Amino acid sequence: MASLFHPGVAYILNDAPRPNCAAMATEAAWAFVFGRCVWDDAVVTHVREVQPGYLTYHLKVVVRGRRATDGAREGHFGDCAVVDERGRCMLLQRSADAAFFAWYDGLLKPDRT
Repeated sequence: MASLFHPGVAYILNDAPRPNCAAMATEAAWAFVFGRCVWDDAVVTHVREVQPGYLTYHLKVVVRGRRATDGAREGHFGDCAVVDERGRCMLLQRSADAAFFAWYDGLLKPDRT
């Protein structure tokens, strides 16, 4: 069941923004992000709750830095989204993995050599 929601909730996969998510940032911003890291996986691992118009799910991402010393990290998020009449998911709230974001922030630092 969780795989049904995968295209609507994972914004980045295979080193490119999903077609319906490309407008979320400028082309230069996407180029910067993909110049620093590789998104190996983004998948909904399970749907926790489905109510009329609302969806609560768990999202897992795997990201690795482009330098050999960066390694890969797995991040986990608990999301709550509202589903509109056309079936599109709109994120309302995200419980973030703080350790993953601290590591990811380091990958994106402009002064990183």
